[in-house]
Amino acid sequence: MCSSSSDDDSTELNAGPNAYEQEREERIKRNMAVMASMGLVHLGRGLSGQPSAQAQKGQPPRKRPKRAPVDPASQLAGRTYALRTRGAPPPAEQAADVPMSEEQSEAAQQPLVYDDSSVLSYVCQVSASSSKPADVADGTSITCFAQLGTCLVDNSLARAYSLDVQGDLLVAGGKDGRAAVWGIRGIQEGTASEDVQPLLSTKLHKGWISDVQFATAGSRGGGPPLLLSASNDGSLAVWDLSKCTQQGGQAGGLPQHMSEATTLHSGGIFSMHEVNGRIVTTSKDASVAVSQLGAAGEVKLLHAYPDQHQGVVKCARWQSTHLFASCGNDGCIRIVDVRQPDQQPACIQDAHAGPVNYLRWHPTNGDVLLSAGTDPNIQLFDLRRLPSPVHTFSGHINGKCSQIYQPVFVVGGDAIASGGQRSHKLSIYSTTTGETISRGHIGFDPVATHAACAPQSPFICATTKAVYFYQPQWALRHTD
Repeated sequence: MCSSSSDDDSTELNAGPNAYEQEREERIKRNMAVMASMGLVHLGRGLSGQPSAQAQKGQPPRKRPKRAPVDPASQLAGRTYALRTRGAPPPAEQAADVPMSEEQSEAAQQPLVYDDSSVLSYVCQVSASSSKPADVADGTSITCFAQLGTCLVDNSLARAYSLDVQGDLLVAGGKDGRAAVWGIRGIQEGTASEDVQPLLSTKLHKGWISDVQFATAGSRGGGPPLLLSASNDGSLAVWDLSKCTQQGGQAGGLPQHMSEATTLHSGGIFSMHEVNGRIVTTSKDASVAVSQLGAAGEVKLLHAYPDQHQGVVKCARWQSTHLFASCGNDGCIRIVDVRQPDQQPACIQDAHAGPVNYLRWHPTNGDVLLSAGTDPNIQLFDLRRLPSPVHTFSGHINGKCSQIYQPVFVVGGDAIASGGQRSHKLSIYSTTTGETISRGHIGFDPVATHAACAPQSPFICATTKAVYFYQPQWALRHTD
């Protein structure tokens, strides 16, 4: 019996790939040819697992010839929205010294082939059994945050500039145009026993990613939400996370590209935020744009604000689908009602002693707004009590700040959590009293941060190649 069983196993192992595996290999080969024709050499190597012929011979990579300067006006006029798939670059953009083979030329005319993604598989597995966090006991207040034992890791994401969470998924985007998506249910429930690897890790843009966000509108029923990404390359892209190219690794591949808006701004996009299909973006060209996300993932420009600020516009955030706040290097915060485009927006002049880099609205009070800049203060404004801030928080930074940092409302808006450049500490401030609740050493300076509206939600922050979770700790509130 044992001998017969062994023979059967041997025959099965030597039978070669089945029909599904053969089809999958063919898809991988087609994707390799398409991406090689697009000049994505690093992805081509990931498909085959082998370096290029030039690398094997020890030859340096060929350099592209320098191009003559292009008139920005003519370049802007030629930009279009690329829907559904990314094809090969136009012939004029092909490098003159890198001729395409017949196989590459044929593959370049074919769209990428997509399969169900690991993100879709994860969402389908856990969506039916998601649990509700425990409620916070009455009469308690936050005292500090405690780090959870496990974290999210991705060795390919050197630095994250933006985080977002929706349901059991977390996305991070940042340096080199890379983004990663993780399933976080195990961490949220405390059942994860080791660091979590990404479901998807890929390069989405040529430039660094300024913002990534799961769309609050346009999601597929029962599947993962659409993903929005904005970049320093000047584009806003929409991705379908339920489909992904197969590249020989579970976390590899490119999600299905639904659309790309490249004419919203003439410079790099510094900030992006979407609420119920309404998108606001800001740019290095000193402009703000409001767009609409369509049902098929397309992006349509609704209104441009070319003169809201003098200089780079660093951040904009919706308070609702008709009211947003923006800030920038001119040191001003502007409050804009899109229903009244001809009305002069409200303005907080000299909100900080220098550029204003960052804004967030209070999660439950639409009149309250926090801001951070290059000075060492976090300002808390109430639109009913302008122009002075109701509270100014300090102590998290020593001296002038040269890096953008992201303080966020935590525990339902009762407090603000913030890192500080070169401090390696996490500071917590009360939004009610303006006092410092606690300040503790965490060993690094958070770059990107996130916290949901619910009081029991963790504070999430990113550092080099990792994302950490900190759970709020509570104690009975002292009453005099």
